[in-house]
Amino acid sequence: MKLKLPLLLITVLCSSLLTTAQQTKTESGAWYLLVWKLKSPEKAFGLQGDFQLRLWEVGNDLEQTMARMGCFYQPKGRKEMYTAGYANIQTESYGSAKNRFNENRYYIEALLPQKAGKRFIVKHRLRHEYRFIQNRDFSTRYRQAIFLTVPISSQEMQAKTIFLSFYNEIFLNERVFGTNRQASFFDQNRLYGAVGYAFTKQTKLQVGAMQHNTNRWSKHQLQIGINHTFVPTSTP
Repeated sequence: MKLKLPLLLITVLCSSLLTTAQQTKTESGAWYLLVWKLKSPEKAFGLQGDFQLRLWEVGNDLEQTMARMGCFYQPKGRKEMYTAGYANIQTESYGSAKNRFNENRYYIEALLPQKAGKRFIVKHRLRHEYRFIQNRDFSTRYRQAIFLTVPISSQEMQAKTIFLSFYNEIFLNERVFGTNRQASFFDQNRLYGAVGYAFTKQTKLQVGAMQHNTNRWSKHQLQIGINHTFVPTSTP
């Protein structure tokens, strides 16, 4: 019974990726990510963040840069993690005539991991964002994501492990403050699948593809990411 949910998630995510790839445009972009975490095993608090470079096309035409960092709390002996953080996002329009705008974004989130069977790692993330976008009204947004990681070459995530990674995340606009303008309730959805390799338990590489649907356009995104956890050494 424990295996049914992860297997169902894999089936749904894979079939959805294939279906959306057939139904949407052939336009392709690229996202490059460096995701980091700083956590001492003896401490309940830590830091995490990411740097992202997003391109309108696979090899050129800058779309967005993002720097994000949060302070998290993980109760001792528990797997769930709670984070409050800040991100700065610089976005540019498509093509040669560039229009740039800045966003300052604050967020809170809860990450709820669990393990199903011996191989399947499921994580559920809830995030609430508070967005200050240049020349726009203050707005809030709700995000809900489910992640699935499946080690292939071993039963657990350890050094020299090949693994599969999937996630789906939906973005819903909650409210726009300051005017009577109503934002579209649906903002975007990201459906992702990748192959990864764990060089060590702290350092992993993923190469994958995302079907990115917004309330204005749909496209494919190549995604290459490195995840690294910094573990401070304790002094005697």
